[in-house]
Amino acid sequence: GLTILNLQGCKPRIPACEKNRVFLYKKSRSHNDYNVITQFLQKRNIDFKVFSYNQKYSENEYLEYLQHAKYGIWVGIHESKGFALQEALSCDVPLFVWNV
Repeated sequence: GLTILNLQGCKPRIPACEKNRVFLYKKSRSHNDYNVITQFLQKRNIDFKVFSYNQKYSENEYLEYLQHAKYGIWVGIHESKGFALQEALSCDVPLFVWNV
């Protein structure tokens, strides 16, 4: 069937040179996979926020965070509909995607 996405689409309001946030989006992967990435970021003193598919988060908080995101790291096994992924792309946020 056809799926119609009703994305909020956040046109970037913040100039790219002023974006300073990094986020890690995780979905259904081993904790070891997340630990590798979090250790990498911490070792380089990169401040980041974790959004977890399994631990519900506020959509408004996520959208606000995307406005300031320099990039995101996406760690999952699949994305069936990809709403959060599409929201990030609609905000012009570069993503590093680590898939199975």
